[in-house]
Amino acid sequence: MLNSALRLLLRQASESVTARCHSAIAVLQPWSEVPLPQGLCVRDLRGANLLLEQDRVSGIVDYGALGSDFRGVDLARLLGDLPSLDQDHFRAGLRAYRNTGGALPVPDEFVFVLASTGSLCSAIGWLRRLARPQQLFQAQTAIAERLSWVLQALKSSISTLLLGHPK
Repeated sequence: MLNSALRLLLRQASESVTARCHSAIAVLQPWSEVPLPQGLCVRDLRGANLLLEQDRVSGIVDYGALGSDFRGVDLARLLGDLPSLDQDHFRAGLRAYRNTGGALPVPDEFVFVLASTGSLCSAIGWLRRLARPQQLFQAQTAIAERLSWVLQALKSSISTLLLGHPK
C-alpha cells in the first residue's frame, strides 16, 4: 500500500501529465522523421548518478537503463535534470559540451525539446511503475523524493516554455 504522501504526488503527476501530453506530442512531431544516429547511452544520466571530484566527473553509477539510443538523450537528461535550470544555463551547458568535443547532428533546439519532454516521460514512467498493485514498494520515501524532483522539473522554465502551464 502506498503512503498518503506518495499518493498525493502520484495524483499531482497524473494531473501534470494529462495537462501536458498533447503539447509534448506537438513539440516532438516535427522531429519524428529526423534520422538520429544510435549508440550506447546511459539513458538515466542525471546529477544523482554522477560521481564528482572537485569540478570533474570521476564516474557514473546506475547503468540499469543502459541501451542503444541517440546520445543527445543523455545530454538532455543531464541538463534537464536541474529543476532550476533556465534557457541561458541550458544553452551554456550545450556550449560547454560542444566546446569539449561533443558533437550532435541536431540543433540545440532539439536537445531542448528532449529535455522538456524527458521530464514528462519520467513522470509517465513513475506512474506506470507505481500503478502495479501487486508490487510492494519498500523505499517509498526515496520514490517520493525522486517523483517530487520530476514534478519540479516539469514545472521548470524549460518544461513550461515548451509544454505550457497545466490548465
